[in-house]
Amino acid sequence: MATRWKNKCKIKYFLWTLLCIVPAMVILSAYPHIREQSEKESRKYYTTREFAEMLYNGNQVLYEEISGANTRELDPPGNSFREIRPYLQYEVLNKNGKTILKNGESLKQLLAQDHLKKYDWIVQMEYDHLGNAEVTECYGTYAQKMKVRLSEGLYYQYEDQYEDVETAEEMGTPADCTFLYGMTKEQGEEYQSYIGNPFYAVYYRSGMADMIRISIFVLIGAAILLPFVKKLNTGNERGFQMPVEIIGITVIGLLILWEAVTSLVISTMRGDIQDRLVQLGLSNGDAESMVMAWNLIVWIIYFSLIYWVTGSIRNLISIGWKQAVRERIFLIPFLKKHRAKLEKACSFLKKKWSGLAKRVDIFFRIDLQEQSNKVIFRFVAAQFVIVSLFCMGWFFGIAGVLIYSVVLFRTICKKYYKIKQDYQRMLQATEKIASGNLDMSMEQDFGIFDPVRKQLLQIQSGFKSAVDEEVKSQKMKTELITNVSHDLKTPLTAIITYVNLLKEEGITEEERKNYIDVLERKSMRLKVLIEDLFEVSKATSKNVKLELAKVDIISLLKQVKLELSERMEKSELDFRWNFQEEKVYLTLDSQKTYRIFENLLINILKYSLEGTRVYIDVSDNEDIVTITMKNISKGELNFNPGDITERFVRGDVSRNTEGSGLGLAIVKSFVELQKGKLTIEVNGDLFVARIEWRRTEMEEISSQTSCL
Repeated sequence: MATRWKNKCKIKYFLWTLLCIVPAMVILSAYPHIREQSEKESRKYYTTREFAEMLYNGNQVLYEEISGANTRELDPPGNSFREIRPYLQYEVLNKNGKTILKNGESLKQLLAQDHLKKYDWIVQMEYDHLGNAEVTECYGTYAQKMKVRLSEGLYYQYEDQYEDVETAEEMGTPADCTFLYGMTKEQGEEYQSYIGNPFYAVYYRSGMADMIRISIFVLIGAAILLPFVKKLNTGNERGFQMPVEIIGITVIGLLILWEAVTSLVISTMRGDIQDRLVQLGLSNGDAESMVMAWNLIVWIIYFSLIYWVTGSIRNLISIGWKQAVRERIFLIPFLKKHRAKLEKACSFLKKKWSGLAKRVDIFFRIDLQEQSNKVIFRFVAAQFVIVSLFCMGWFFGIAGVLIYSVVLFRTICKKYYKIKQDYQRMLQATEKIASGNLDMSMEQDFGIFDPVRKQLLQIQSGFKSAVDEEVKSQKMKTELITNVSHDLKTPLTAIITYVNLLKEEGITEEERKNYIDVLERKSMRLKVLIEDLFEVSKATSKNVKLELAKVDIISLLKQVKLELSERMEKSELDFRWNFQEEKVYLTLDSQKTYRIFENLLINILKYSLEGTRVYIDVSDNEDIVTITMKNISKGELNFNPGDITERFVRGDVSRNTEGSGLGLAIVKSFVELQKGKLTIEVNGDLFVARIEWRRTEMEEISSQTSCL
């Protein structure tokens, strides 16, 4: 009995071994056939339509080089002829048969003398006076097939590109010329090395892939059917009673190994592995034997795994799914044993999932400022990936798609409700701003309308600034009217008073003369005030004509200094003039610039503390020219530096000093009209006026003669 059982085991194991070794040996025996087929395929590259199109493109390129014809539009982008040209012999003949271009020996003479042994192929194409092409000569192993491909290529190219052109002259194609191309065996090998060997194509066309598939199906069938042969007593061995997890991992491994096994066959056929072993010092024979042995071992292992996986799956099905779940799934007892740890891990994963959900929400978040194509592309790409994964599940994928559709529907509804809430919040904020509530807070998130919230904040800020500016403007208008009235009323009152005094009888000639002098001073004062008022009004409205020219700032300051020299000497001020002797040119209006310097210096003479120093500095730093005037005020500087350049604003609020209050306003207007910048700084009793002009901005007004 024991002997019989041992015999059955021997037969069973022998049968298993035979089922795994025989297919491996059969496949190994097919290797020479694949190698032979690949070598044949490697010499047939010139019989393809793509190769024929390369030569046709060569006709166009060579014709252009010879005749200068306008064939650039006929030369497709990335012209394939440029790739094959280094490996070709070519010759071009005119209509008289004279060679006009070649890159080596004459192919015409070789054809005539029949000296073609070193060539893989030679072809000759002739064009008549109308540009019609014909393949007249073709030499090579596959000459007839090559001639057919070339004729087809010429026909299709002509039909595709020139169907609306009647003559060769109109389309600029070759005419009255002959093109010869050839490739020596050495050039053919070099070109073949350049384009790569067609082992992958041969692998599938030779039937090797089908042979492997058939072997796999035979093994699967044997693993399923052999247990029905009761004498063999197979199918319930311990080796077939593996956990489901191991079986699943093995199945995935086999699917991955399919590509690895394919690559092994192709690498063996190309000789890559053998070449590396030879480089390590083995002989060609030993390297080849080792490679074939390795292939045999790999195929036996691969087929053994297939047989074992199939038998394991069959055994799993035979015991029923309940018993399989209870006994063959390793994770179930493991989960029961480590339940507490798993719950902790689930809690951790839940937090991570929450973080992932936030990232996904950010990924799919709609930003109205972003290009819509990007948002749509992200959504469509994600749906494509998800649906593709479901499609891999075949029938089970349909159930997955249904579940996913429900989840997607609820997600979109939730997203829509959130957008609707954000929209309502945005409308409420807009209504409050429209009703005049400019101090409302908009700190809440508007979702996809958050960019609109930012714009509303800018509108709110802009409205507040506009309102504040309007209030300030109204206040300034009131002050302007008051100041103008005061400054005009003072000399006007004096004029009226002295006119009335002149009307009195009994005044002496000396008194009359004094009254007239006072009237003259007050009239001139009134005239200057009115002129300044008109001038600053015109400057503010930018209705001033500028007479632009190259002006030397240094000379202009010296001129103002000379004009005011008498007042400077009487002022008891120590003026320090710090500027270079070289000329500093700017494109300015000399009269307006003179008025700028004059007003600033007069302001210094009026308000500076006697016995102090006044600094006038000029610096020229390439692009920027800066004029700085510093003085110590005799009165307290208790005003805002930004307001002192407004109209009718003075440093002395009591307005006891003589002046119109328009001096610095005129300075600011004239500086800004000439693309400059006026800055007023106050530091204690130190008053600083700084003017900056940039030469780059001067160029912008150099071609202008007036301001709008």
